[in-house]
Amino acid sequence: MILHGLVFLLNSWKYSAEIAAKIELGRNTDSSSVAEFQDAFSLMPELLMDMTQALKDKNTRLIREFFVLPNRRVMLGGSSKPRLIYFEEDYDNLRNKLDIIEDYGFIIDVRVGNAPIYRMTPELIRFLLTDIEIT
Repeated sequence: MILHGLVFLLNSWKYSAEIAAKIELGRNTDSSSVAEFQDAFSLMPELLMDMTQALKDKNTRLIREFFVLPNRRVMLGGSSKPRLIYFEEDYDNLRNKLDIIEDYGFIIDVRVGNAPIYRMTPELIRFLLTDIEIT
């Protein structure tokens, strides 16, 4: 278990460094945004890597909004618009992490009623969709 955690940590560092290098070399992006993304990634690599996988998946690649639900027993009704779902039980301090991402301007709260709904900004999508293979 410790080895798995170390491998995950090393891969997340590698991924973060590769993103920063690609963005610095090939994109016209404010360096403060790069630093903020690196900071966010260091605090929540698993969440951001999961978002990256969702954006690269052929079934969900066009979905830019997501719900936050406490657990898998909670169901939502209403809109037929497709959205991703992230569960608080899957990520430590998920709401606090989302607050940080929102403070950096990488997501926007587009809440309808009580259901927390967020939209990824084009800048976050650009950071997540760099051509870096996640291992």
